Amino acid sequence: MQKVGDLHADNVLVTQLIRKRWQSYAPCTEKGLDFDQCRAAILAQPLITPASIARDARLRPVYSNYPM
Repeated sequence: MQKVGDLHADNVLVTQLIRKRWQSYAPCTEKGLDFDQCRAAILAQPLITPASIARDARLRPVYSNYPM
């Protein structure tokens, strides 16, 4: 599992997108977070990617068309 911020999402374009939408993002508004706190919370969110699934030794593939 990775964090959103690990995927090079900490850049100007993503920051602009978050700035445009953060006030309607329920996890931030419910906690009363300001922009910087909300942005940090978004970048800290866990994210499951195909690569993280493929690397997880606990999973046993039944079928995959993902290149390994």
